[in-house]
Amino acid sequence: MVHHFRCGHEAPEPHFRSGRKFECPKCGLALRHIGLDYDKPGSVVHCADCDKANDQPGVGFRCMDCGAHCQSDQVPFTDWYSFRLTPLAIQCLLQGPLPREFSQHAGPDAFQLILDHAIREHREFNTPYRVVRLSFPDAQAIKAKDVRLWQLTLNLLHDVLHSTLREVDVVRQETDEEFLVLMPRADDDSAATAIDYVRSRAKAVVKVDLTLHHSFIDPVSLRTLRNGGV
Repeated sequence: MVHHFRCGHEAPEPHFRSGRKFECPKCGLALRHIGLDYDKPGSVVHCADCDKANDQPGVGFRCMDCGAHCQSDQVPFTDWYSFRLTPLAIQCLLQGPLPREFSQHAGPDAFQLILDHAIREHREFNTPYRVVRLSFPDAQAIKAKDVRLWQLTLNLLHDVLHSTLREVDVVRQETDEEFLVLMPRADDDSAATAIDYVRSRAKAVVKVDLTLHHSFIDPVSLRTLRNGGV
């Protein structure tokens, strides 16, 4: 749920999305800064079968092998004494399987295309650019304590990055604990200043105590990124 401070309108997030931007469907104003223009006071679950929304849905379980559905108080259980879910497994469980276009074998995405352009522009006109790696070393501890809390935190981080970075900057999420930020026409100082602003806004908006680390990608690693690697 998104709440627009200026006009008081509150509705599910898709109602506010207009491409990559947030716009209030009631008054038409742009919503850019989470915590300043809008906040997210809660969440609802939308049923794709009956088209109803509910903030307290019934919980059930569906078997990933046979497809059988069980109520939460009736589901059979088995003890597993040692296992670990990868970030992709967690994403599949929470959001469903990854679309084909987002697999590691997909063609160039927007990040790679703009990176390639920034490299050519730098070569031709000596225009600076920076690629910054953002990491959250406390992510595993947060996920181990509450996976749902970390997923909600990730959603807020996406909003923070969208509202604090420039419109020309491009963000790519590598894993649950790591983002890449491409900043065209930015040097070390301006990029570091932008990341410091991201850090301060994240601290103000996200309730979880995050430790955000950043580093600049070296030229060798940039060549790997340009060729579609991680």
